[in-house]
Amino acid sequence: MMNIKIFHSLQWKWILTFWLISLISATLSIGIITYASISNKTVLGLLSLLLFVGTLFGLYTAHRFKQKLRPLQEGALYLFHGHLFHRIPVEGNDEIAEIALKWNKMAERLESQVSTLQKLTDENKKLFDEAKQYVISEERNRLARDLHDSVSQQLFAISMTASAILKQERSNHPERKHILLEKLHRLSRLAQSEMRALLLHLRPVQLEGEGLADGITRFITEWIHKTEIEILNHIEGYTHIPPGIEKQLFYIFQEAMSNVFRHSEATTVTVKGTQTENMILLSVQDNGNGFVTGENKSASYGLTSMKERAQELGGAFSIISLPGKGTKMEVRIPISWEE
Repeated sequence: MMNIKIFHSLQWKWILTFWLISLISATLSIGIITYASISNKTVLGLLSLLLFVGTLFGLYTAHRFKQKLRPLQEGALYLFHGHLFHRIPVEGNDEIAEIALKWNKMAERLESQVSTLQKLTDENKKLFDEAKQYVISEERNRLARDLHDSVSQQLFAISMTASAILKQERSNHPERKHILLEKLHRLSRLAQSEMRALLLHLRPVQLEGEGLADGITRFITEWIHKTEIEILNHIEGYTHIPPGIEKQLFYIFQEAMSNVFRHSEATTVTVKGTQTENMILLSVQDNGNGFVTGENKSASYGLTSMKERAQELGGAFSIISLPGKGTKMEVRIPISWEE
């Protein structure tokens, strides 16, 4: 902090100015009283001189004060327009000089903070780009793995089956040809289901500002014409669900439908949704192949994702599946209207 000498402060400058004006006024008044015999014209002349000197002194003092404040005004204008590099010249050691010094320190701090924020923005942009590229790379690897593990192998099986059918073309075993044709049909349906599931991941349906019930209905309407599976919609009572919960539940629903398309070979899927005062329920049940939990690795990845999303909402996720008996996925999310 700047050390200000007592007689250099503005307060003492104004006091000294007042003392000087008072001294001049007192001197002229004593002169007028002492020499009362002088003419009225002389008295008026002295008073006029006193007023003239006081006016000049006041103008000079105001001008000096204004000149000292002008750099502060210019500094404020520079700062308003974002020119943080500008510094106010420090003259003298009175209060205005102290303000100028603190102003410069404040500008230096702001300039440093802005520089730091810009560097952080650049670093965040780089980290975001790297994270984005990593996610893209991971998604490509996952799709490549899924295509290789499912669709590619199924297409290879279809090719081998078709080749076997051609070899049976001239044989006298129609039963064998019929079995091969059924296998070919089944493999083609599996490959088609896998492609639908992959497309669902690549181009997922979004809520787009609508409610969960409307989003599920639109999803069913869009996909009911793309698959031979009958999808039954029994969503009732979904109202005023917080957007965050709606979004996560919709992701869980999409992941459940993806597993149905990919693994179940189901003919019917039933989607149910209800809402009570403090609970939201969503279930997806199919009449497909079913499975033993933990044996299907690709299905377990989707189940883990759904379970984690449900737990993030403080809810419970359950899956019931038996080979040949279908699968039922159910998620329950507690809701507090006070929150």
